[in-house]
Amino acid sequence: MLIQRLNKTDPETVLICCKNTWASAALTVGMPVMWDYVTDADGIGVTQQVAAAAGQGGNAFAGIITTASIAVGAYGLLQCYGHCAAILAHSTTGAAGTGNISKGQSLRPAIVAEFAMEPVAVSGTQANLFGFVIAGEAALLWTGTAIKGFVKAM
Repeated sequence: MLIQRLNKTDPETVLICCKNTWASAALTVGMPVMWDYVTDADGIGVTQQVAAAAGQGGNAFAGIITTASIAVGAYGLLQCYGHCAAILAHSTTGAAGTGNISKGQSLRPAIVAEFAMEPVAVSGTQANLFGFVIAGEAALLWTGTAIKGFVKAM
């Protein structure tokens, strides 16, 4: 675990070591990932978000890949807390969709198997889910874009 030393100019972050266990491709900067307790269950393996985990509130959300891409089977760093400059996010009109993403809005892992964060609805079955990321920038409906935000996956 790497915890940034306190200073007055840079926001604090917490990075942890992880292993890309997603067999299909490298994990790239900005991708949200989940703990891989289906195939590895070792506390290090991370993979693509799956629909079932996201539908349960994204309980397995591990953080955002932020420092460099991680090749299949390789180890790298994952940000689990603090300000993040590039978080892949999109907005939908589905079960959790609320239209465009606005600054300060709570985000959670997408409800489908993909690498993106989406808005948390404020009513219905998703009402008591908390955001894993707070959007620091706006994003338009249906566009996948890298936005600034605050990650809280600890």
